[in-house]
Amino acid sequence: MNDFVDKLATAISAPKLWLKNRIIPSSMYSKDFTEGWMLNTEFGIPFCYIPSVTNDNYEFVEQNIYGILNGKNDINLAILLTENNSFNVYKWNYLKNNVQKHTGKFDVFKSFDKKYWYKKSLNKSDSKNELELITSKIENKIFQIHSFIRDIDALHPDAALDEICKLLYVKIYDEEITKKGDYYKFQRNRYITTEECASVIRNLYKEANEHDYRVFSLRIPGYKRSRGVFDTPIMLSSEAIVKVVEHIQALSFSNSEIDLKGRIFQNLISPVLRGGFGQYFTPFEVVEFIVNLIKPTLNDLIIDPFAGSGHFLTSSIRYVKKNNQDVTHKKIDDFLFTHLHGMEISERMVRISMTDMRLHGDGHSNIRCVDALLDFSNYQDLHKDSFDVVMTNPPFGSLLNTDGLTKIGDFSLAKPKKNTPLEVLGLERSTELLREGGKIAIVLPESVFVNSNLKYVRDWIVSNIHVLALISLPIETFSPYGANIKTSILIGKKTLSEVARPDSKSKVFIAEVKNIGYDSSGRKVEKSDLDSIMKEFNQFIKKSKIKW
Repeated sequence: MNDFVDKLATAISAPKLWLKNRIIPSSMYSKDFTEGWMLNTEFGIPFCYIPSVTNDNYEFVEQNIYGILNGKNDINLAILLTENNSFNVYKWNYLKNNVQKHTGKFDVFKSFDKKYWYKKSLNKSDSKNELELITSKIENKIFQIHSFIRDIDALHPDAALDEICKLLYVKIYDEEITKKGDYYKFQRNRYITTEECASVIRNLYKEANEHDYRVFSLRIPGYKRSRGVFDTPIMLSSEAIVKVVEHIQALSFSNSEIDLKGRIFQNLISPVLRGGFGQYFTPFEVVEFIVNLIKPTLNDLIIDPFAGSGHFLTSSIRYVKKNNQDVTHKKIDDFLFTHLHGMEISERMVRISMTDMRLHGDGHSNIRCVDALLDFSNYQDLHKDSFDVVMTNPPFGSLLNTDGLTKIGDFSLAKPKKNTPLEVLGLERSTELLREGGKIAIVLPESVFVNSNLKYVRDWIVSNIHVLALISLPIETFSPYGANIKTSILIGKKTLSEVARPDSKSKVFIAEVKNIGYDSSGRKVEKSDLDSIMKEFNQFIKKSKIKW
């Protein structure tokens, strides 16, 4: 082995001691591999294959390399060292889903940078501040990682955001599982090569996903099927992964202040959502307004069946924590882990909402990647009449025809017409999820409340919901996110009982928001109407003596 190490060290300019500590015969990893060597990470996980080769079997060994890198294993890199000490490098390209061959003067491990050889690694000490707490002064540092990924790998902004969620998932996991006195794995300083560092992060991500599955599948039926959105590889180059690690390795995402982390993440995702994902986004001002009107409690079971980026759920976390500062950590943890639920059909948005939930203290395990309009028999852990609170903004603007309706659940509001607006089905499904007396706040197009051809929907609302408020929003509410449509907020309580149903003289709080707090381009403006309307609504509830 020593002779081979000397030869390899000379060829790729690697330190001999490092190679001796990392190299093992390939047969120790798998008997299926051609005779040769493996380079392991610090944690004994192979990441680089170096087969033995002669001039006579070069082509055969090269084809073997392509098969190995295309296979389902953790080997992403191979070096083919010839008898005359020249070499070719083969790397699995996650972006193009193929093997790329590099010849000539190729820097195998990005130059074994000596600045990492003796640099102090990050240790988890007894102090909560062994990692730097995130402050408003350095919040831009988080935003910069989005630019790094786009610049290095030329990813579309939404794809770059997707990968950031995966890396934050790993970072938080590493902070949580590292024992006091041990060194964090999510750092650049422990590894003197780019490829080893990237390999460690990829495997740590895999470990985090497997950990979630082991923990939550025991208590959540079908967890893998409806929550397994992180069960995909990190689709970044090693260089991009390591650049992100270098940038955020010293920051604490576990101990930093929740409101600040939430704001930073919202600032990170907002430009992407405005750039084409607006259908999944409810403006922060509207979300906060609705949550403050609904007033969720520590005991409420809350769901957003069209969760998008999860803003209603994270805002509920902030509201409940703010109004329950004297309760035990156990009660708060119970709320976070068991009382917050979401459904969302887009895998990418589920990853975003899960990440935001983890930054807010968790609750991510109850975000389901499912279509909210299927028959209830498709949901293993969701049932009708279960939740105390529904806050949601269903997708609108689309019509489901007869063919489309055959693929979803049985909706009474779909029966009168050949074409049914998606938001109408969203209204019925949201109401189905509520228990008798449960609260609902739902954003709907104003057409639901004024168009003559939707009178059947209004009749259904009166029969199923005790309407307490209708609050009209200005047309610029969704303009920054690509939707110029007039909307209103319906607030009420589910009431199926004839006895509990209000009579025709019951009062309804009516309000019109003229100033939402920003203009049609999203720029902040002064003197929003939301606070004054909130106070008026609270007075209305108090005078009406409604249990709220």
